Amino acid sequence: ETLETADGHSPAARNSGARSLVVTLGLAAGRPSERAARRKALEGRRRDAQAQVAKSVTVSLTNGRCALLGLVWVELIRIAARWQGSMPGWAVFGMHFLTTASDVACIVFAAPLFATGMRGQCVQTGCLGPMLTLVFAMCLVDISALAAYLVCATPRPLSPGSRSIITVLEATLGVWDFALFSSVALQVALCSSSWRGYRGLRGVGPYP
Repeated sequence: ETLETADGHSPAARNSGARSLVVTLGLAAGRPSERAARRKALEGRRRDAQAQVAKSVTVSLTNGRCALLGLVWVELIRIAARWQGSMPGWAVFGMHFLTTASDVACIVFAAPLFATGMRGQCVQTGCLGPMLTLVFAMCLVDISALAAYLVCATPRPLSPGSRSIITVLEATLGVWDFALFSSVALQVALCSSSWRGYRGLRGVGPYP
């Protein structure tokens, strides 16, 4: 006959229930350790991917930082020219205004990426794509301003008897004109560097 305890359950049933409880507790205890192991594995893969990206985009970051510094220098030249009373003519004032505004926008919005690198908040929060779009749009604005300038700008008249190369250059291009050409070249370099960094991140996989 099957023996029963005071609570009405047989010893075999109680042993089976105890074994089930032990197995359940063991599984519950094993789940956090498995999660921790998976988390560590994911963090290791992320670090490896970031290291691989850092190696592949180092040149792009360097070029982008140089382009940003060049844009800052161009803005300082414009400020110095304005301080000395040199202003572009009214026929091309709108073009210079557009290129100045686009330079400021590129400096403000691209500085976080190139200041903190590919491990900064710009990449971690997924803002690299919108930043690249803005830089590309500002580059198009700058190129459009240059095209309009080439159509609308006219050289200043030369003084009688002046035919030297320096005099001709000064009559044809001023400090604002050189700043416009420099701005276009630097923004194209900045857009190219940003695109190469974005492509490197998407190719390796750490960027969403």
